[in-house]
Amino acid sequence: MRNGTLANAYGGDFERGVIWMLLHDTEFKDRVGTRLSSEILEDDGAVLIVEAFSDYTATYNAYPDAKALFAELKSRRLLMRKKSPGYARITKGIIYLGKLIVRTPIDMHYRKFITDKLQTFVKHRSLFNALLSSADLLDAGDSESIQAEIENAVRYADSMVAPSPGLEYGNIKAKMQRYSSLSKTVFHCPLGLPLLDNSMRGGLEPGSLGIFMGPTGRGKTHLLVHAGATAMYAGKNVVHITLELSDQGVELRYDANLTNVPINALMKDASKHKRALLVGLKKRLVGRLYIKQWGSNECTVRDIGSYLHMLKNVHGFTPQLVLVDYADLLRPSSSTKERRFELEYIVRELRQVAVDYNCAVWTASQTGKQSFLASVIRLNDVSECVAKVQIADVVVGICQTDNEKRHQMLRLALLKNRLGGNEGLVVDCGARTPTMSLFQLAVQHSGHIGKNAQKTVPTATKTTKPVKGKTKSGIALMGGEAQ
Repeated sequence: MRNGTLANAYGGDFERGVIWMLLHDTEFKDRVGTRLSSEILEDDGAVLIVEAFSDYTATYNAYPDAKALFAELKSRRLLMRKKSPGYARITKGIIYLGKLIVRTPIDMHYRKFITDKLQTFVKHRSLFNALLSSADLLDAGDSESIQAEIENAVRYADSMVAPSPGLEYGNIKAKMQRYSSLSKTVFHCPLGLPLLDNSMRGGLEPGSLGIFMGPTGRGKTHLLVHAGATAMYAGKNVVHITLELSDQGVELRYDANLTNVPINALMKDASKHKRALLVGLKKRLVGRLYIKQWGSNECTVRDIGSYLHMLKNVHGFTPQLVLVDYADLLRPSSSTKERRFELEYIVRELRQVAVDYNCAVWTASQTGKQSFLASVIRLNDVSECVAKVQIADVVVGICQTDNEKRHQMLRLALLKNRLGGNEGLVVDCGARTPTMSLFQLAVQHSGHIGKNAQKTVPTATKTTKPVKGKTKSGIALMGGEAQ
């Protein structure tokens, strides 16, 4: 027997069982279909049937049954000379097929065994081939492509044996079960800003990518730390990737948010505020946080994926929110001549991380020079690559004039939202940089972009405290800083 075949690994009867299921098991056809490779088959009759199965499906856009394949093979044989190798091969295939037709049906337990073992075999074989290819890549010094080769092998094995058939629309019972399941299992990572959270059905959802967009020095890191702290206080597991600040610098900012003690005061005498830290950790810290530092242009999205995989498998930590500070500083997995294409690829990969690890991802991105003088940030203010905002599920613009910055205020504009609409909403916030706190003001002036947002920029005053109760519009707001 040849190495690398099903018959060699599990025996000839197992291989015949695979072909029998391909002909008789509707679910198996949907899951495997034309993806079954003839390279893993030992018997030439099995190879012929798989080839004929693929040809029939491509021609008629439907799966053949055993009788249809029997007729197809006989019609092919009529076109060949009796003593030719092709005639003998098809005759062998017809005999093989005839034995499968009269075979006793396979019970459900053995069908499950065949499906599971087939998936394991394909995955191992794909990984083996990927490792062989990786040896050549290693010799060439292309270490980054090795990980991609292995990841592609795993994806191929999973998709070949168990691809999702998709969601069938129209069954009300199944529909209500899905809604019930979603309401119980889908978590949200809130920002602690009710107007924005309500617009996103409670916060950023797993599988979604959000981008904070603003000019330099307008609070992108501030918002990311605030998002991480708020999610952590709500019981979520958070990973904060920092590409600019040190990991200790980020930790200090979380401590300031946790204790409401200014950053400089903590730096000057941390022991003086030890009690505040202990109380904060005990009373407010519900979720867990890992902070990971990489240098600018040193880390790729693949590195982040490997790190998350390590946290899950080694430390038992499953992230629900991943923060990347920030996307523009990531190194592309593959280089191109134009930076805008690299940025597009980076953001696509980040969104795939959200999908692969079933987590929410917030990152940040720079806007162009013109945004420094703008009272309201817009989508077309994004720098270098407009595809970034096209890929993201949620985009929030950070709007802040110099006067607002002096008075610790800013406005957040909801520029794009696939999680509930309400694009154009502008939320007035208090932003206390020394304690890394952010809160929604009780009295909202800005409204929506295109209505009164540009006409009425909120007047900065000395009092920027949140007020308990409801606004004139009747929306209940938080009675304090984000918890």
